[in-house]
Amino acid sequence: WYHVRGSRGGSLPAPVALGSGYLPQTPTGINSPVSSTNVIVEKFDSNVNTGWDMVNIEHGRQINFDEEFYARVHFGGEYSRVAQNVDIANSGTRGINSTLYSIETSIDSVYNGFGPRLGVDLVYETQSGLGFYGKGAFGLLAGTAKTNYTQTNTTNITSNLYYNVVKVTTSTDAKLG
Repeated sequence: WYHVRGSRGGSLPAPVALGSGYLPQTPTGINSPVSSTNVIVEKFDSNVNTGWDMVNIEHGRQINFDEEFYARVHFGGEYSRVAQNVDIANSGTRGINSTLYSIETSIDSVYNGFGPRLGVDLVYETQSGLGFYGKGAFGLLAGTAKTNYTQTNTTNITSNLYYNVVKVTTSTDAKLG
């Protein structure tokens, strides 16, 4: 079982003048990005949370070729979940009139997959007690990938883009020692 979690966030320490730039209006492209001069970012906060879980259930059989060399062949199932959340908020002024703007963006994505797994572990042990091993496994996962993208701009217009698709992907493990 693999279980990994991570989080990272940050803020802009002081206002930053970007000069000319493009400010997105909606993620779906209904309103194209607006070109603006004198863009000053007053506030920029970001936060990213990531998680990965993977569980392998295996059944294996050891094959002894001789006293020093053996292999373990295994098969079973594998489950994997990868999730990420990104939140970004920025605000400031733009244009000659110093028009206020603010944009809040949230992206949530998750993949859940399950499928078969096949692998082999090879071990060679010398007479002096020194051993070498190589391990490899391959999995084929089928599952759903979901993403939700939400953006709110200065005028409190919220755009939402959501998709849910079936994805097939592979997983591989390899170790030498």
